[in-house]
Amino acid sequence: MNELLELKEKRQHGSFLFHFAVYEISSNFPDILPHWHNELEILVGIENETDVRIGEEDYKIQKNEILIVPCNAIHSSNSYNKKYLCYAVLFDSAMLGSNLIDSCRMNYIDPIINHTVDYNLHITADTQWGKNIISRMNRIIELNSEKSFAFELGIKSSLYDVFYELSSNLPQNRKIETLKNPEVEKLKHSLIFIEKNYMNKITIDEMAGQSFMSVYYFCRYFKKVLGMTPFNFLNQYRIQMGAKLLKETDLPITSIAFDVGFNDSSYFSKMFQKYMNCTPTDFKISS
Repeated sequence: MNELLELKEKRQHGSFLFHFAVYEISSNFPDILPHWHNELEILVGIENETDVRIGEEDYKIQKNEILIVPCNAIHSSNSYNKKYLCYAVLFDSAMLGSNLIDSCRMNYIDPIINHTVDYNLHITADTQWGKNIISRMNRIIELNSEKSFAFELGIKSSLYDVFYELSSNLPQNRKIETLKNPEVEKLKHSLIFIEKNYMNKITIDEMAGQSFMSVYYFCRYFKKVLGMTPFNFLNQYRIQMGAKLLKETDLPITSIAFDVGFNDSSYFSKMFQKYMNCTPTDFKISS
């Protein structure tokens, strides 16, 4: 569960020599709170429907559909009480580059990875090139699972195929422009503040101040981008940290409630039931 708790992920995905990893995301996991990372992420729908939010946009990934999460984009998953399964493929763009100035990297790979060119993040099987991308991504997941000889080469080759299909089907006269929103970048300061101080009493003024916004604007913009209020986010983060302590320690529930910032163990249990769909005791037993 640890990889789900860092808002700005610092962990290395894959190994030093092969910066690539595949993670299963399913209804067996708690909802994934808004977070971001340097790597590109490609979500592959496997079973039923997965709800994902990227910035201010909501997406529903069906079976055999793809959703691309650009580098450093704030994203989350909130598929409440739904059975679903998808795979998250994460990789460092450096694994597709070279030590020399590379026109392929400059003209085709980097614009897609950094989302400095406009393209549809949600890819379905409605077109042949969409089907080709979905096929390659399923092959990548299969190669990673089998890990047969030279599987890394097969994964890298398939990723190049994905970028070829994406690049060759973008409008040829597309205008490249920076899509990074400075307001969203400021909002990340508040998220990091919550990550470091969730165990203490936090006021809305402190959260807003981290993003250099008025309280009124901060609350409206936070809800617009993340789909929840600042205090809903804080409570969910505290509950996920509480779940981590329940799983990894033998601390009593009352102590855990106070350790993650709740002043009342009954309220902690109520919020735990709301966000985890079970009581802290049941979660402890099942884990």
